[in-house]
Amino acid sequence: MRIHFIGGAHEVGGSCSVVEVGGRRVLIDCGQRMGGAAELDRLPDLQRVQELGGLDAILVTHAHADHIGALPLIHLAFPKVPLYTNEATLALMKIMLADSLKIMKLRWLQETEIPLYPEHAVTSMLARVEVVKPGDTFDLCESELQATFLLSGHVLGACSLTLDTAEGRVLFTGDYSVDAQRTVDAIVVPPARPHVVVTEATYGNRLHANRKAEEFRLAEAVAKVVGRGGKVLIPAFALGRAQEVLLILLREMKVGRIPQFPVFVDGMVRNVCQIYALFPEFLAELLKKRVEREGNPFFYEGSPARAVSQGERESVPLGEPCCIVSSSGMLNGGPSQFYAAELAGDRKNAIFITGYQDEESPGGKVLALAEGTERSLRLMERIVRFECQIAKYNLSAHADAVQIAALVERLGPRLCYLVHGDEGARAALAPMIQGATKTLLPYNGEVVEFAFESTLARATAVARRPRPVELPPARRGPRAEKGGHAILDRARKAVALIEEIRQVGWRPETRELLLYVAFPRAFEERRAFFLRELADRLEVSVVVIAKNTAGELAELARKHLPVGARLLKPPSLFPDGRVVLKVRLPEEVGKGLVETLQRETGLDVTLEKPKEAGEARELIKADGRMELNAAYRRVREALGAAGLAVLRCGKKDVPDEHIEVGLLAPWLLESREELVKQLESETGYPVRASGANLQALEKKARELLPPAWQVLKPFRWSGREARVALARSPEEAELQSVTRKLQDELGIYLRI
Repeated sequence: MRIHFIGGAHEVGGSCSVVEVGGRRVLIDCGQRMGGAAELDRLPDLQRVQELGGLDAILVTHAHADHIGALPLIHLAFPKVPLYTNEATLALMKIMLADSLKIMKLRWLQETEIPLYPEHAVTSMLARVEVVKPGDTFDLCESELQATFLLSGHVLGACSLTLDTAEGRVLFTGDYSVDAQRTVDAIVVPPARPHVVVTEATYGNRLHANRKAEEFRLAEAVAKVVGRGGKVLIPAFALGRAQEVLLILLREMKVGRIPQFPVFVDGMVRNVCQIYALFPEFLAELLKKRVEREGNPFFYEGSPARAVSQGERESVPLGEPCCIVSSSGMLNGGPSQFYAAELAGDRKNAIFITGYQDEESPGGKVLALAEGTERSLRLMERIVRFECQIAKYNLSAHADAVQIAALVERLGPRLCYLVHGDEGARAALAPMIQGATKTLLPYNGEVVEFAFESTLARATAVARRPRPVELPPARRGPRAEKGGHAILDRARKAVALIEEIRQVGWRPETRELLLYVAFPRAFEERRAFFLRELADRLEVSVVVIAKNTAGELAELARKHLPVGARLLKPPSLFPDGRVVLKVRLPEEVGKGLVETLQRETGLDVTLEKPKEAGEARELIKADGRMELNAAYRRVREALGAAGLAVLRCGKKDVPDEHIEVGLLAPWLLESREELVKQLESETGYPVRASGANLQALEKKARELLPPAWQVLKPFRWSGREARVALARSPEEAELQSVTRKLQDELGIYLRI
């Protein structure tokens, strides 16, 4: 038997190995390097795989990018080779690789960086995956090899892999945790003794802190920063670490050990959280029971955690004190880079690191800033000075040195190869492994060879292809489920990708599956075929129930309102099905808004304008000042007639009593001095503008930009200057024309 270490041997990242026995070749994982390596160094040496003459099977231990990121390239080279993993890992692979495609597309548009692989490679590869239940032994290569996955902790779906062959038994641990986490239990130790163990050594030179104490230390530190009016960024790996951090914070708030505060979740984390809720059988026992009982344990009703859309991202650093949990974990991409750059300059804020950091990654460099005298770092194409607090907390999902050594000692192999660790970690760990085991430190490109007695068994399980709809075939005849847990589990998997469904419930006395959506009528019309199929497969009645209709309708209405219009109060829902929205907007816009809302919701929507209370200037109080609501109307009326969109209007008492007007930007009021004086005279109040509403200002500015310019990123603001990244450079004459238009209408200066 030979093991070819293609990548990830003397490093963390790019894991890729080939086991060769009896003329058969099996690939174990195929990932990318995720730290600060140059682009050309991202991949394992895939040419070595081709030089071996092909593959018979591909086995995937878990869905982190450093273990699956290069799989589509291998699939392009060997398109007929089957892949094997469990169903939770497959679901996560779909999300992780879809995100990789999105990032590669963005880099192509921004930097003309050629994508590593096309979208069809991912689609085709996922179609070749055959799912295996952890604990089942299955045949490979016409029964010449046999494989067994066992859950290994670390993250959802992560497994170790045992290969039984005619020349001995080899165990690949993959990434694993010996301590149980909040999301997953500890590694399941294989019952059979392997001849060879290939184990990760990520933390081979470290000992972990007490887990519970470290969790509380993190939660307490976050609460302290938020309590002093700051914001905390926790850059976290979207798969695994982010879910752990969220559960820690939510639990500590729930039991009252720390105060309540908002937790904003951005990046790929939200989709991954959804997958955790779909596979309770892979979770730690307490979390499994909670999912079966309540559904999504992260974004439940009343949860302080809230997912952030791309359109909302710019407002988070400008808003209330909060915690932000965002990918990527090493700050080398994703929204976490944006948040770090925005928060770094304020001493009230903090960046808390909770996971492994490559020394050359931005996250590793941020940690180095905390220990040195230099306080600046290049992020988001600019030099950022770090005045904020920087700290690290050990929430590792990997085993530490003592735990690795103890596991290897318990397994008692003849040979142990230490991989997935840097030089220091592997060198420190090797002497700790005692007894008859020979410990070796392979390097990328190295081939090792050995032979032991056969461990092949006679009968094995059979891997299966996943169904397009993730539901088992419908049961016929007598009903087998005694309770609703199994039905709920199957139903949640079936509706996982349907965003309209907010919650799934079960009514046992009538065998009704309850689907909670905001707009039932529109949902039933759009999803009629799906609802019939779901009812047939599960042999239940499906009932669609309204949930948070008023709240989501208000959010939808605000989304479609033009700049300057606003919703004056929450929607009113009447028993006869009518919905009334009280809004302030131009007459010509109202009809189009009603049609849009009715089409998207299926509701009978009507608009109601606020009632006028007579001529505002006649409503004068005893002190000579205008009644406040009348004053607001007069200010809105006068500024609107002057071409200014008034976003809000209210009375402020600091530094003195005045009417504060929310415009796109305060400088728009500067050229209307005479009008302001007139309004102050009429109303009896000073009139002042509040700060710039950058979201609304950007929205209006984008409307003035030619669509062909293709804005790639959110605007970067510096006072009145808006810095814009475009897909192409405009012609000089066109640029000057648009620049003048922005200056005339919005008072801003454009910089490309």
